[in-house]
Amino acid sequence: MKLTIRPQRRRGRIEWVLDVRKQGKRTRTFHPTKAAAESAAADIRDQWSVSGHSWATMPARERAEIVLVAEEIKQAGRTWREVWDFYRSAHPVGVPSLPLEEAIARFLEEKTAANRRPRYVEQMARFLRFFARGRERLQVGAITREMLEQWVQGRRLHAATQKNNYLLFGAFFSHALKRGWVARNPCRGIEHPRVERVPRGFWPRPRRGTCSGCAKPGTRSCWRGWRWGCSRARARRKPTSSPGRRSTWPAA
Repeated sequence: MKLTIRPQRRRGRIEWVLDVRKQGKRTRTFHPTKAAAESAAADIRDQWSVSGHSWATMPARERAEIVLVAEEIKQAGRTWREVWDFYRSAHPVGVPSLPLEEAIARFLEEKTAANRRPRYVEQMARFLRFFARGRERLQVGAITREMLEQWVQGRRLHAATQKNNYLLFGAFFSHALKRGWVARNPCRGIEHPRVERVPRGFWPRPRRGTCSGCAKPGTRSCWRGWRWGCSRARARRKPTSSPGRRSTWPAA
């Protein structure tokens, strides 16, 4: 690289030209004073010594864009390394990119061909298509654990429903990992919410000889399907219509 500073008449006045020649390319910038031209030349030498040839030869528009992106990354509290690592994890080399909409369609087709229950296929189709609204063209490999957690927790669902959503996501991304659509399963590492279950014996014990349904006031019959231990169920037993066959109802 060669730097030359010389005066030149331009638009009726004398200006100082900074002539930069590098690898057969020539760049000229005009400055009102010699001091300004020397300062610009010192900046170019510093850039060359710090970042080498790439930054010094980069067009001004690209350098300005890099500065703006760097400021946005700094405001977000991230670093260049974190951004690059995230991109590499979302777009791994050698893994084919597949839109989320197409991945869901293939998943449902393969599950149907594998003779899965229609109810299971319908549930997965309804859930995955609801999640894919507005994300149809998003690459399935770009979906992260944080994105899934934010979507599930942002809906303010019950803990049992959140856990079920994570299980459905796990089934889909496990299949995508087997097919090579993603490099890793984003559901790994997700902490499932703890589901509070009502312990046995929480309800008050019913009267002796009746079930809990009959023990409630205003109940006329055993609404739990004629339980064996209920005295009302035994009182309303029906004999079998087959002669010689023992009745399935217990004796009163």
